[in-house]
Amino acid sequence: MRLHIPQPERSIHITGTNGKGSVSNLIAAGLQQAGLRVGRFSSPHVTDFRERIAVNGELISETEVSQFISKVRKLKPPVQNAFFELSFALALQTFAERSVNVAVVEAGVGAARDATIVLENVALSILTNVSLDHQGTLGPDIQSITQDKAAVVRAGTPLVTGATGAALTLLRTYTRALNAPLHAESDGGSLFELPPSVRVTGRAENQNKRLTAAALRLLGCSENAIQTTLKTTPSLPARQEVFRLRGRTVILDGAHNEAALRALGEAFCKADVLVFGCQIKRDCQRFFELLEPRAHKSIVTSVSGERPTWSGPAQPYIHEPLEALDEALELCPENGQIIITGSFYLAGELRSRLLELAGRMTA
Repeated sequence: MRLHIPQPERSIHITGTNGKGSVSNLIAAGLQQAGLRVGRFSSPHVTDFRERIAVNGELISETEVSQFISKVRKLKPPVQNAFFELSFALALQTFAERSVNVAVVEAGVGAARDATIVLENVALSILTNVSLDHQGTLGPDIQSITQDKAAVVRAGTPLVTGATGAALTLLRTYTRALNAPLHAESDGGSLFELPPSVRVTGRAENQNKRLTAAALRLLGCSENAIQTTLKTTPSLPARQEVFRLRGRTVILDGAHNEAALRALGEAFCKADVLVFGCQIKRDCQRFFELLEPRAHKSIVTSVSGERPTWSGPAQPYIHEPLEALDEALELCPENGQIIITGSFYLAGELRSRLLELAGRMTA
């Protein structure tokens, strides 16, 4: 890249299979609560590209995005970098221009080959957890996926992790070799304790908040700032996002791997209607079968126009996601609950409509 963008003076680098978006958002909010000027870079976006980049919770402006695109287009020879790399470069430029004190940066996929691995001045690394996802890119098993994500570890820099089992064993080897202090949630200790007033729903939220508490303590935040942050959880698009429509509750979630779908099922237990859509490259039938028993009725829909290739138990298939949403609202009784999940792409197709029905402004 030939943009010559300066690095943030201090950074927190976050990777993991699930929860990294929520943890990134919480840590950014906590550091802002502590009085710092905080840049946040995360992915994917759901309805608006600008969701990826924020300073003190304020999304980047459309003008900043268009000016950056114009700048890149003028470079000779033409820039060949991928979309994610350019998005990250725009984030770094924004952080430099807005004089952030600390950048909270979420990796896209893994760490070793991710664009964010060039991040410098890393004060803390976080690996939320490790489970099967993106095997085509990261490798077929937990060991190979951990090896890729373990690139987030820097020499002498603390690592906070919720990894367990074989993944944690491998991380202990990496951190010892690099003399990097390892703080594992499974080891317990006061570092991970939640303030008494903080309430959580389900294991996933519990882990996200415990990792956040540990990170903020290591970064020197006060207990008051930690408590305030964890009690007022900032929401993220399509991460167990709640909409109230026509007397019904709609939960929109981008869960797209087994661990995330199990966590979603545990958090909400039962639904009146499940709307499920999954990219055909994934194990859609298995993922659907994880949630289908928790719903009274289910609707399968397409993602990015892809018709499902799997054959599961009999259930309605509605190709157009917007039509599937309308049908779910008809099937769901008043005061009932609808869960929409299986893909961030599906969430992106439906979120604008949900915001419109709920009478809320789009992001």
